[in-house]
Amino acid sequence: MSRMFKRVISLLIFHCIAIHSFGQKEWEQAFDDLYSMAQFTRETLVKVQTMPAKESLDFLDGALDTLKVHQIGGVLPSLLYSTKIEKGIEANDTTNVLISLRTFRDYAYNNVSKDLMQSFNYGFGDIRPVDNSWTGEGYIGVNLYRQRALTACCAFPETAASQFGIEAIIHSSGLRLFADNNYKHACQALAIPEVDSLYQQIVRLQHEYQKWEGLTPMNAPNLQYDYEIVDFPERKVLKDSIEDCKRKYISIIYQDDSLLRHLFTSWIDVKNQLSDTDKAIAFAKVERNATEDSQYIAFVIDHTYDQPKVISICNEYQLVEWENDSHLDLQRLFDIVWQPINDEISASSRILFSADGLLHKFPIENALTSCQAIRLSSLRTLTQRPAKHKLSQASLFGGLSYSMDKNELLAENKSIPAMQNDRHKVGSRDVRYGVEELTHTKAEVEAISSILQQRGIVVMTYTGVKGTEEAFRTLSRQNIDILHLATHGFFWTQEEAEERNYAGFLSALNAGIVTGEDSTMMRSGLLFSGANVSLAGEQLPNDVEDGVLTAQELSSLDLGNTELVVMSACDTGLGEVNSEGVFGLQRGFKLAGVKSLLMSLWKVDDEATKVLMTEFYRYLLDGKSKTESLRQAQEYVKSQPGWNAPKYWAGFILLDALD
Repeated sequence: MSRMFKRVISLLIFHCIAIHSFGQKEWEQAFDDLYSMAQFTRETLVKVQTMPAKESLDFLDGALDTLKVHQIGGVLPSLLYSTKIEKGIEANDTTNVLISLRTFRDYAYNNVSKDLMQSFNYGFGDIRPVDNSWTGEGYIGVNLYRQRALTACCAFPETAASQFGIEAIIHSSGLRLFADNNYKHACQALAIPEVDSLYQQIVRLQHEYQKWEGLTPMNAPNLQYDYEIVDFPERKVLKDSIEDCKRKYISIIYQDDSLLRHLFTSWIDVKNQLSDTDKAIAFAKVERNATEDSQYIAFVIDHTYDQPKVISICNEYQLVEWENDSHLDLQRLFDIVWQPINDEISASSRILFSADGLLHKFPIENALTSCQAIRLSSLRTLTQRPAKHKLSQASLFGGLSYSMDKNELLAENKSIPAMQNDRHKVGSRDVRYGVEELTHTKAEVEAISSILQQRGIVVMTYTGVKGTEEAFRTLSRQNIDILHLATHGFFWTQEEAEERNYAGFLSALNAGIVTGEDSTMMRSGLLFSGANVSLAGEQLPNDVEDGVLTAQELSSLDLGNTELVVMSACDTGLGEVNSEGVFGLQRGFKLAGVKSLLMSLWKVDDEATKVLMTEFYRYLLDGKSKTESLRQAQEYVKSQPGWNAPKYWAGFILLDALD
């Protein structure tokens, strides 16, 4: 509890800073009231731990009434609601738990909706106030509610708790991603010229601002620094301009609340999208206390069910053991994940599932061979299917020249308006000496280009020195249906990033200027032509792209017209995982607006991947769905001599490929 209360106190301070304009006396009174109620809440939580469970329920109701009288909102009532549900479970009082879940849900969702209305910044980059809602009280409340709803489902699986539980998963999974994308691309949804103009201006200014990131008086002594405003004057002007545009943008899009209404999709909305053979499954990780292992459960929805089924899947240690001891044993993965719900599956089923926890890292769909399984960011995706359109344009990157010298890279930028046979993970200690060319990627994109052009698709191919980051950035806001990237990908831990303190693109991260989820997004990315210059620590002018496109940079682009991104590289599906999803390249592309992704979860063989990708496009352009095209391409690779092992084909997965 002490860690949570440290967080509470910091939030109280941020809140008081936000209301400092009231005046010194009012500011002090506000802080005293908040601090007093925080102490009261802590004392309440300590006291109920020694009370009989039934008795504690009334006591907690009284404490919640006290907070209401003092008009205290935010995280403090969330802590009391959360504890009340725990105590209701302990007392085996189903009715009380269900009432508490409903009350807590309404409170938490009301708070996070207000946060969205008051502070939307994440979708445009990392310039945001310290009290940003996404790291503040509203999001904490939603996460606490999610945890308690899942705990209640485990205690009372055959009650209405299952409805609260699955909706907590639907709403919290990809919550920020959903909100960010809807507001970021509101100009498309609302079709208001002024909104579109403001959005374009924000993107342009944000791109300019990125060139200033990480600069300090120490590492940029030739630039004028104003110690009164504690910033470079030009950077301060850019920052203020971005914030001003955001305020105007937000004031316009909030006139239509339809974007908020889609946020809280009900399980019935999902059920109504299912065909006779569909089963929607939401996997969920149920956090336990420090002495107990986390548990995984599955919510199953069928179009005939009156309420979701709750089925226990496994404990987390079983997944950890699979990863450590039997990596790539797909039969064992099936036994752990799918066997407990096998009675829900038939050969004619189509499984539509969302992952959670470690399941984000494992190709569980490739362990299910009896029927088709489609991975979704959230079951919410089923209610927002975009209209199909004919594929007409594609851009392909492959056979890139990572070892361009500095002058070549500068010249190529101005011209624009690894281990042998493996697409290997860009390791923690080898990148200073650069990465090697990927032998088969040039042939891969040439073969794919030929297949696409035979079907009348206009193709732009970027190979050699032409495949720069700058060339990729020019695709933002273009009508590109397919984007194929046959290049090195990377996801580094914080420790691995610190080993690369010589790399310029990590300067803001290693200086501590960027933290949290922004930090994670800077530790994942793709390499383009000329990347070895930056990886070696060489300095480039501010207006020259360094060939290293991080997930954070990617998220600021607009790829909303892109139907499919194929990342023909290793580890492109990895990232840091929390209840919100995976923070890495897949998050970057989804924030950029891409509809569906094909990516890998581990190191992949260069030549086998070339064959798999070529076959995937062949099947796709024959009219098969993305999921069926990948399955048949994987079967083709398995049939080739020496490539039957899962390491050659099972690492590739699709995300949000509903057609």
